[in-house]
Amino acid sequence: MPGRRIPIFVFLLTLGWLLASPAGRSFAFDSRKADSLYRSLSRPQADTQRIKLLLALSHTYESDSPARSFYYASEALFLSERNGWQKGISVAALRIAIVYIDVWELNEAIRHLHSSISAARKEGNEHTERSCWQYLVHCYDHIGKHQEAFDCQEQLLNMVLKTGDTVAICRQMSAYATTMYDNGRKQEGIHWLKKDIALAGAHLHGASRNDISAELLNTLAIVYLKEEQPDSALSTLRAALPLAAAISDTPNMAYLLSTLSFAHSASGTDDSAVHYSRKTIALGERLNDLPLLKNHHSQLSQLYERHGDAARALYHYKMADSLAAGIAASEKTLEQSMQISRVAIEQQRAQRKQERLDLEAVNANQRKALFVAAGVLIALSVIAALVFRNLRNRERSHKIISAQAESLKRQNKVIDTALQEKEVLLQEMHHRVKNNLQLINGLLELQITKLADKKSAEPLLLAQQRIYSMAMVHTRLYHSSGDASVAVHEFVTDLFHSLNSAFNKSETDIRFTDQVSVTHLPLNMLVPLGLIINELITNSFKHAFPNHGTGTISIVLRKEPDSLVFIYTDTGKGMETNLPDESAETLGLYLIRRLTRQLGGQMVYSSENGSTFTFTFPYEGDPDSHSRR
Repeated sequence: MPGRRIPIFVFLLTLGWLLASPAGRSFAFDSRKADSLYRSLSRPQADTQRIKLLLALSHTYESDSPARSFYYASEALFLSERNGWQKGISVAALRIAIVYIDVWELNEAIRHLHSSISAARKEGNEHTERSCWQYLVHCYDHIGKHQEAFDCQEQLLNMVLKTGDTVAICRQMSAYATTMYDNGRKQEGIHWLKKDIALAGAHLHGASRNDISAELLNTLAIVYLKEEQPDSALSTLRAALPLAAAISDTPNMAYLLSTLSFAHSASGTDDSAVHYSRKTIALGERLNDLPLLKNHHSQLSQLYERHGDAARALYHYKMADSLAAGIAASEKTLEQSMQISRVAIEQQRAQRKQERLDLEAVNANQRKALFVAAGVLIALSVIAALVFRNLRNRERSHKIISAQAESLKRQNKVIDTALQEKEVLLQEMHHRVKNNLQLINGLLELQITKLADKKSAEPLLLAQQRIYSMAMVHTRLYHSSGDASVAVHEFVTDLFHSLNSAFNKSETDIRFTDQVSVTHLPLNMLVPLGLIINELITNSFKHAFPNHGTGTISIVLRKEPDSLVFIYTDTGKGMETNLPDESAETLGLYLIRRLTRQLGGQMVYSSENGSTFTFTFPYEGDPDSHSRR
């Protein structure tokens, strides 16, 4: 109000409060320390030491010049990021955030605090990380993001619990409980406060116990007042008073007395409220706490007005009004100072941004020139090295190729010799097997001629023919010049004619047809298959064409995917029934079954229009392409 006179007492209190406020920090600036740090910074330093000096300068200028503090912290952050030093990054980002908090740029402060936390975690610096979480609580609360503030409080509590520091734990639990209460979880907040008070009483001792317990009880009393429970608040405060008195803690006592005054006022005991408000004002004057003084002068004005003491009510009203004017003036001064600092910091940011762009442009040009020079030098070096290497490699390659050619000739000669020896051995083996089988055949022939009874000679004749079919395979292998397979069509044809000569004495007119699309088969498959064909043709000659009848024997052998199909058919009379059980079968049929199983195949018999045997054998190879071995 124009023309208002502010008492000298209020003027002095306002001046003291300004000295303690951010706007009055310039009086505490240590110019000697700043000069010493600046001189050290001007000398050549390692990057790590330079970062430390920049951070110290930022801290020194924090109260005097936020813009300078911001500049030095930004320089430290730039150097730390360039060197990848996480500790420097975390501390520099925190210093920048503090400057932003001082000028009330809270969103920028939050961004830098999160960057500081990330770097601090990488470095394992829990102290810096805890400081960041504490500042984040302050920032989120002031921009109205209470849930985020509560999450930060919870993170802080978890970190403090790990330290085992009971004092720190109690203080953080109090802040956590208060934030919980303010976010609407009132009963939980009160529960946590009581739990915190019990923890302090059980685990703290001496002055720490009295100090922390008094603070916590005062906080709980304030909560009771918000819940409109003045009696509970008074009971709690009475327990806190002797604890605060025992340690002569003036601020703690002032706030306890303040809460007591409001609690008595709420409970209707105005005399006690007046008493404690006066004591609070006395301590507030010693502390230069203008908001506390204003609140209690206003409180006394209302109490005296309620009791009809107009003179005292007016006096305290004027005091409260004067203090409010002083606080408003200091806040205006502070806002102006903050605005100036914001402009200066914005200029610093723009300047730093331009400096970095200029530096990046210079570095880019230098790198480009360096890369071009290095590229030319490397290209010339590479060309010279390639020419020299090419000449040396040619000489070396010529020697290596000559040596390899000689070695290859020797190896091929050894391989050819070994292959020839193998072919000779294989031919010798097949020749000996063939001779042995023919010898056995000759012995059987002698035995057959000694037998006068043809029926007695018949088993020997059958055995002789079976041996002959195996001998045919080895004979063809012996004449195959090292081939590991036998031509199937010629083998089947020769086998039929041999059996026709042996068993068709009556010269029955039996025609033979074949559809053999498989040209070659290996030895391990052709020998069992030849014995099966031998048994089937023999059976047809003996039983299928009685009374010198005519007929046809046909053989089909073809390759199908993953199998070999063999179909044998004669147009004789066929069997009267299906194939007999294994227990009642003849030796020939027994051999056919056994050999089919040996090859892993299956046999199906049909007596329609004679006899038809269908065999299916597993076979994955290509029967038409067997290489020489």
